[in-house]
Amino acid sequence: MKPQRRKRWLLKISLCALVLLVGALPFTPAHDYQRAASLLLRMNDPGHPTRLSEFGVYPVNETILKIETPSGSLRARLYTPQGVAQPSGIVLVHGIHHLGIEEPRLISFSHAFAQSGVTVLTPEVSELADYRVDPQSIQAIGEAAHFLRQKLNRDSVGVMGLSFAGGLALLAAGDPRYSHDIGFVVAVGAHHDLARVSRFLITDQIELPDGSVKSLAAHQYGALVLVYSHLEDFFAPADQPAARDALKLWLWESFDAARAQEGRLTPAAKSSCSRFLPRDI
Repeated sequence: MKPQRRKRWLLKISLCALVLLVGALPFTPAHDYQRAASLLLRMNDPGHPTRLSEFGVYPVNETILKIETPSGSLRARLYTPQGVAQPSGIVLVHGIHHLGIEEPRLISFSHAFAQSGVTVLTPEVSELADYRVDPQSIQAIGEAAHFLRQKLNRDSVGVMGLSFAGGLALLAAGDPRYSHDIGFVVAVGAHHDLARVSRFLITDQIELPDGSVKSLAAHQYGALVLVYSHLEDFFAPADQPAARDALKLWLWESFDAARAQEGRLTPAAKSSCSRFLPRDI
């Protein structure tokens, strides 16, 4: 064998041996990276499993349950990994979407996460499912974390909040009623200052940390959510029921039905709608 070819073969063998050695050590950082890569692959393409995406995967049991809270029953779905002794837990809070915990992407993500050996609880936050950012949601998130911590007999659990739920999750963690239940928060696409975000969504002007103001085109979806949450600030009382129906249908992406509902509005209300409803759909 020529020296160059022998050197290449030795390099390949050494790399294979290193990979096998690293894979055989369950408590190395490489093991954690493998698990993380496995989760990302399952999230990205759940319908096409590979050897890496199936690494460290546990079967998952899904159950619908009701959590009793001071404000009433809270519907939730629990994803429990099978064969894991004393699993950690995380509360995964959906963003603003009318399907709530039935949203297909949320279900897929929660199932993939639980396959990694983590118990996942997705509570149905009714205000977020109705496209409203409301302080009442803080209690729902906190009560879900309290329930999961007690169920798993853990010192605390994590909370992951998506979109506006991220800011609400941070507020729940800072609430003295739930601060001992929540060990950490992962806020994905969350707001830091809701008033600042609201001004941006309506005016297309964003205030920067140095005090300057920059013009940016806000996504119309955010403005629709904000207006829907505060109809009283944009519509006369007589127009609010029809405006609520029209905006909800826009948010549900039922565009033809939304346009039909707009026909119930007064000219003044239609003029208000024209400022923030998309017309290129």
